[in-house]
Amino acid sequence: MDHENHGHHSNTSEPIPRSSPDPLLVAKFLLPVFVKINLYRYRFFSTAAMTMAASHDSETPAPTTSIPRRVFVGLLLGSLVLGAFTFLRPFRLTFGGQLLDALSILYALFLALVCFRGSWGLLSMVGPPGTGTQTGRRFIPFLLGMSTLWAALALLGWVSETMWTQRASTYPTLFHVLELGVYPFFIAAVLLLPSPNLSRLSRLRILLDSLIILATVVTLYVYVFAVPMLVTTRLTLLEKTLGSLFVTANLVSLFCLLFVAFQTVHVGIRKVIALLTLAMVIFLVGHVVYYTLLHSAEASLTTGPDPGLLGSLTLIAVAAQTMRRVLVQGTPAERGPTVLLEETWAFAHWKIWLVSILVLIFALLLVSLAIQPANVYTPARLQVVEFGGTGILILLVLRQLLVTHELYILKQDLRETNAQLDRLAASDPLTGVPNYRTLVNTLGEELERAKAQQTTCSILFMDIDQFKAVNDQYGHAVGDLVLCQVAGLAASLLRSEDCLGRWGGEEFVAILPGQGPTEAFTVAERIRMRVSEQVFAGQKDLHVSCSLGVATYPQMATEREWLLICADQAMYEAKRLGRNQSCLAKLEKGII
Repeated sequence: MDHENHGHHSNTSEPIPRSSPDPLLVAKFLLPVFVKINLYRYRFFSTAAMTMAASHDSETPAPTTSIPRRVFVGLLLGSLVLGAFTFLRPFRLTFGGQLLDALSILYALFLALVCFRGSWGLLSMVGPPGTGTQTGRRFIPFLLGMSTLWAALALLGWVSETMWTQRASTYPTLFHVLELGVYPFFIAAVLLLPSPNLSRLSRLRILLDSLIILATVVTLYVYVFAVPMLVTTRLTLLEKTLGSLFVTANLVSLFCLLFVAFQTVHVGIRKVIALLTLAMVIFLVGHVVYYTLLHSAEASLTTGPDPGLLGSLTLIAVAAQTMRRVLVQGTPAERGPTVLLEETWAFAHWKIWLVSILVLIFALLLVSLAIQPANVYTPARLQVVEFGGTGILILLVLRQLLVTHELYILKQDLRETNAQLDRLAASDPLTGVPNYRTLVNTLGEELERAKAQQTTCSILFMDIDQFKAVNDQYGHAVGDLVLCQVAGLAASLLRSEDCLGRWGGEEFVAILPGQGPTEAFTVAERIRMRVSEQVFAGQKDLHVSCSLGVATYPQMATEREWLLICADQAMYEAKRLGRNQSCLAKLEKGII
């Protein structure tokens, strides 16, 4: 394309001043190149094929080979150089341009084969029931291969249009229309990437984080590149629309990658996301360079396809291989919430500086508008800064409100968890009644209250008679059930202000605030009779009895330890008298 046609984009196309290509010469060059590429592909992936077959025959999947780092760097640099040469087209000879076109198409097809390698094996793997999401993940290498294959078809359409029409292709061409088909496959593959099960609030916060970053990128792009492209009159409406579609597709792809990246904790999946993100960034930069030269009047080069296309396809192919290796190895795609919190803590560092960085960016944009002389782009750029800054400010406010709501919910959950832990620490794990520590503390508090109010406080010391025989005859499971039923029965016979707890083993203690010796003895007899009449554990012949000792403050003792000793001694006196009895402690204060 000459300088005049590129600068003004006339609809008429001048014939390219070059001779017709020699088909035999082109075929003579392409045939050995194609054979060498297939030979390299066969040798390079032969090990991967054997390990893939072994993984189907064995229960434990075998790991697959990946592209070595040196080979990957070489392919990436070579694809970028090839894309730059294809875009700039420095060759003046006819055969040089056709050589670049043929290499680009063959390389894109080779990358598509790399993506498809092993995909059918993954799709044929049968997973356990209820693993629909995991089955969808197996389509990721296939979808990435489809995006690469579609790009190769777009290149083929561009080369065919150029070769057989013998005219300089003007923007937009068939290649640019077909190139849009890459994005649906790419976005579908990204959305199928696994992510842990997070709450709706967490996903909404991650969505707002992604939107904030995307809004910043969109504002900068529109400010620097889109305003000159849209304001200029050298581009037609179709050219502006197609350019906007490409940029929108790139930004949507980046947004999907950001949304998934903030949720992913699997190391292999993070590598896949990093490769795909780099591929989309190169793709976006290539489009920006392409459209910058397109609307520039000084551009005088005959350009080809997007310069970053082949580099992006290389990264997509490596990402497909990495994803296939993760799927074949069968490594878990999610890990526990503790690991998730530890790993996502690293993202909190940049979030601390996020607001300051955004304010600095928009301050620099406003300063650049102030110091630069006014031109045709100034009003549009001022509106971009206003709308972009307002949108980002709204997103930041929404995110802050969401974080505040999340913190409130977390505090409530923490409060409930602490209360539950307190209950567990204060209760017996088997019977659910207060444990020894709680009983001692409660008895001390009730005695202090009785001293202050000059009232009485009684305790019952209860022991199940011959409980070892129950465990020996019926088993410990039945014995545990008997303990629970006795505790429940005794607690049901007490007042709401009374406290029944497990002292240890088959012994229970009841605290009766405000009860004197007579009232406490009556309660002890009521418990004893109800226990002796009850049938326990659903066994018709399983009856148990209990012996109880009663002690009262201040008649029997004025200190907590001595009061417990008095009740314990009274209980043993009831056992000595024949069990299944209640005994009142002696009214002796000399023991104090």
